[in-house]
Amino acid sequence: IPAIVSFPGRFPQDESRDQFCTCCDWFPTITELCEVELPDRTIDGKDIIPVIESLNAESPHEVWHWQLREQWAVRSGDWKLLMDVRDTTDGRHRDRRIPGPFLANLAKDPGERINYAGDQPEVVERLTRLHEQWVKDME
Repeated sequence: IPAIVSFPGRFPQDESRDQFCTCCDWFPTITELCEVELPDRTIDGKDIIPVIESLNAESPHEVWHWQLREQWAVRSGDWKLLMDVRDTTDGRHRDRRIPGPFLANLAKDPGERINYAGDQPEVVERLTRLHEQWVKDME
């Protein structure tokens, strides 16, 4: 998530981070900074204060899931698997859908234009299983 964070005396200055975080992480982070308890419910976000404080902190998300109707994605490390997504491989948003899975390698192709699904079936299978387990756990 692109952000500028300033808290003089608390957080380092003039540094940037590469760890994966998401906008959902701001809620638990701000509640922690304000010393307010989180509500008694499951939320997707994680406290990212360790990431803000240290270049070497681990991402709070080993795996990240996203779903909207039939579209879904799961990210683990450099791999991101998307299903039922628009074809933007030419750099433009289109109404055309990509049939089957689209597997992106975010380290090699941050623009997500190359589909590695055909070359990496074991990664597609692993991420699909992670997604299916997440859906089951959400029921």
